[in-house]
Parts: sequence; C-alpha cells; structure tokens
Amino acid sequence: MAIRTSCCMRLLVVLCLATMGTLDTASSGYAGREAESGESSKEPAKVKRNKPMSKSDADKKGTSDQTEIRDRCEMETDALLKPCLNKTGDELEECLLPYDKAVNACVNQGATPKDQKSLTYYRIPYADGTNVKVGRDFNTHNPFGRIDMHGKGGGTHRIVAAADGTIRYIQDSRTKNQWPERLFRNTRSCLNNYVWIEHANGEWSKYSHMEFGSTTIKAKLKEGQWVAEGTYLGDEGKVGCASRDHLHFQIYEIGTKPEIDSNHGDFDYHVNAEGERVRLGYLDHRNPQFLDLAGNIFTLKDGETYVAGGLPKCRKDTECPSGHFCNAGVDLDKNRCMPLKADNDTCDIAGGGHQCKSGYCKFGRCYTPHSVGWGSTCYTDEACAEGKCSDVGGLKGVCVCKADADCSSEGKYCDRGADLNLNQCKDKKADNASCDLVGGGHQCKSGFCKFSRCYTPNSVEPGGDCYSDDACKDGKCSAVDGAKGTCVCKSDSDCGAGKYCDAGLDAKINACRPKLDKGEKCGKLGSVGNDHKCKSGECSGVPKYECK
Repeated sequence: MAIRTSCCMRLLVVLCLATMGTLDTASSGYAGREAESGESSKEPAKVKRNKPMSKSDADKKGTSDQTEIRDRCEMETDALLKPCLNKTGDELEECLLPYDKAVNACVNQGATPKDQKSLTYYRIPYADGTNVKVGRDFNTHNPFGRIDMHGKGGGTHRIVAAADGTIRYIQDSRTKNQWPERLFRNTRSCLNNYVWIEHANGEWSKYSHMEFGSTTIKAKLKEGQWVAEGTYLGDEGKVGCASRDHLHFQIYEIGTKPEIDSNHGDFDYHVNAEGERVRLGYLDHRNPQFLDLAGNIFTLKDGETYVAGGLPKCRKDTECPSGHFCNAGVDLDKNRCMPLKADNDTCDIAGGGHQCKSGYCKFGRCYTPHSVGWGSTCYTDEACAEGKCSDVGGLKGVCVCKADADCSSEGKYCDRGADLNLNQCKDKKADNASCDLVGGGHQCKSGFCKFSRCYTPNSVEPGGDCYSDDACKDGKCSAVDGAKGTCVCKSDSDCGAGKYCDAGLDAKINACRPKLDKGEKCGKLGSVGNDHKCKSGECSGVPKYECK
C-alpha cells in the first residue's frame, strides 16, 4: 500500500510540473492580462463598457490570435520559468527576467516600442519620500510598454496620481490573488483592481493591483472626479495576477470612444485619428517621462531605485536608495536622503567621504584620486593624475607640476613657466628638438641641451644633422653654433686617431675616414697633398697614387 501511494504521489508531482505555466506575462512575473480601462479625452462621458460576461464566457474570450500566440510562447519557454517557482520577492523578479525576454522575443517578432516617450512629464506615482524599485521597465516588461515597480521597506505604500486628470474608471471590489491559478494556467482572465485617469493631453494612466476598497472607501474617490498630481489613489497590493505587492503602471495615448471590457478592464478598441475603430496595441503605449525636484527629466530603468516626490527621511546611509546618502544631523526630523555628490562638490571635512560618489573627501571637497588632468580644477594634490594642485589644500587650483619629480614617468619633465597654472608634465624631447637656452637639459631624453637644442654627445655620424660640434661623432658641425648644419671635418685634427679629414670644395660633405694601408689608392691624377691620408704618411704620387 505504501509503495502504491508513493508511486501515485510521484505521478501527481510529474503531472503538476508538466502543466505548470507562467505567471501572466502582462506584468513580467507580476500580473496577468491586466485589467485595463479608459475613456476618450474628447468624449469623457461616453466610455463604452462591454456587457459583463460569465466566468465561462470570460475564459473563452482569450482565443484571439494574439492570445493564442502568447499561450504558445509561454509554453515554449516553460523551462525558463520552472527554476523560479520556489522564489519570492526580488529573487523571483530577477529569476524571471530571462523568461520575460524569451516570451517577448517570441510574441513580438517586429520592432519593440522604444522611444515612444510620453507628452506629459509625470511624477513617480508613490507618496513623497517612498523608495521605489523598478522591477520591469517600458522595454523589459512582458509584454512591452508597461512598468512594474514596488515600494521598498515595510508598511503600507500609498499610490498617488502621476499627473492632474479625471478618474474615468475604478475597480477596487476584488480581493483575490490569482498568482497560483495563473501559474497553473487555471484562469485566463486576471481580475485585477485598477484606476484609469484621463489627462488633458489625451494620455491615460493606469494603476493596477491596489488593495480592496483602498480607492473608493479609504481614498473616497469616484469615477468622474478630478484629481491633482500627488492625490492619494489607494494602497499598493497584489490583487489579481500578481506574484507580489507592486504597482503596474502604464501610459496609453487614446483617440475617442475607447471600449473597456467590464470583466477584466482591458482596453480593446478605440477610434483613431482617422476615424477608424481599431484595436489598441503596442504603438499606443507611451514611455512615461518623469521630472524630479531638480528639474531633471528621465525614464525609469529596470533594477534602479528612485525616490518618489520629496526626499525620504533617514538615520543612516543604508536606509537610502542607491546613489544617495543620509545627510544626518542632530535633528533627526531634518535628516534626508540626498544625491551623492560629484567631484569638487562640498562635503563634511570630517568623515565626508560617504557623501561623495567617489567615496573620497578632503579639505571639504569630494574628489576621485588621480583623476584630474593638466589645467583642470582641483582642491587637493591627490586629485591630480600627475603633478600637484597649484594652490594650497582646500583652495581652488588646477593640476600642475612644480618639478620633474612631480611627473609619474622618467620619460617626462615638468614644463615650468612664469604662470604656474600652465605648468604640466610633458614627454622628454628627442635630439635636435628645441629646449630652454638656460637649464634646458632636463627637457631632453639625453639630458643635454646646447644652443636651445637637445643633443646626445658624440652621436651624429658624418653628414647627419647637428646644431653644435659636441653632437658630432667625428669632426664638427658645418654651421655656426645654434644653426642647423651637418657633421663634417675641416682638418685631420678634427678627426680621431687613425683617421684623416677627407676635405673637399663642399665642406658639407667633408668626412673623417680611416687612414689607408700600404698599396691603397690615395689620390688621383693632378691631386696633391695626399700624404696625410696614409698610415705611413707618404703617397707615391704620379702615376699610381698609392700609399707607401
């Protein structure tokens, strides 16, 4: 009997796993085919509501081509979903990302709705000071075009209107969480709670999954009521197809006469600008642009944490969202999470590093070690990539060098001048490059400078360029000191031992050559004074001109 029971249990587990589906992809691991509703901005009193259906009729409704495609895609990607079944919260959200991407890629073979930015600038739809994490953004949500977000920390998170507008549809009478049913594909309709608000520019905003009665009873709102930006709409929840408490938020641009399914609240059709009754789709979604207190415009990004409205209270940095620090003081009521500061912004002289993006603060200024280039602003030597700050610590200066030792490489020198702010480390110079007339040797690779030219002593072969005699390996420079010439000789005394000066009419091609052995040619017909070319000191002359 025990064996039979064990076998039956195993069979049941296998069957359950085989039939496991996904959470509804309409909310990327949160919501199913969301209850969506809306109404024309031009004819707000004439929102058309389809006749409510029985549950059996509702389950039959999802047989459209798009629904069939999504069902097929969900089944094809089940393998990516199953590792996530025992996870919750942030872990579940992260685990489901590959699954959401795969379903989106399967369902949407064409272009994704990127860069469809909203016309209005919205606020994050949570009460001021709430730390809000984005689970799926406009482009990663499954399906595309929606945003999932949730408040961080314990307690009740209050949802507020993202912009001024008129409430056109409310559903907050539902209490059931359908995540388990949706997971096992036991329901097609996701009966979510939601609020739709129509805005003046023709855009509509939707707020889904809020708690039972929090809109009509707790917030005392009703359809047709005008609300200002920031008005309390209800509490974050997980009613309907949602795996956790969160807000499903989306913006639609709608024409006229939107048709709302009273059973699940989705928009089905509307009349477009051409007067055609068409089904609403991805291209009607808008990526909401948000405006913060500093006037910055941004869109929400997957995995990022934001502060809604004003800045939240705090006691320590860990209570603040990423990119912020706790500006703690004696009066705890005045403590606020503040954005981390950039280099050169002020910070507390004592222990102010936690206020800086870089984590470093000195003399009351944020800085990144060894990051500032020549001539750029600094308040401390440690900020300079090379050299030092031109003013004393804590006062505004620029990164300069004061001596060669300030430069990071032996191949560089400090190019000092009368204006300290223009000092900088430069690569040492090659031979024949210009250098300071007085004390310019440190600017040269060789360490030698003469007549304002770098040179290496005794390095230039005959015929090579020179500016001083000292540069020539043999002989002298053909030009006056400081002018460009070539290394030549003018007499044997210009050459080393065992060499003679092969001088001619053109002094620029004179060269020191090794003295000749006995029998070597030492002249030509008509030439005289050839004895100095021979080691023996004698040249035979006519007719052979050979060294003796």
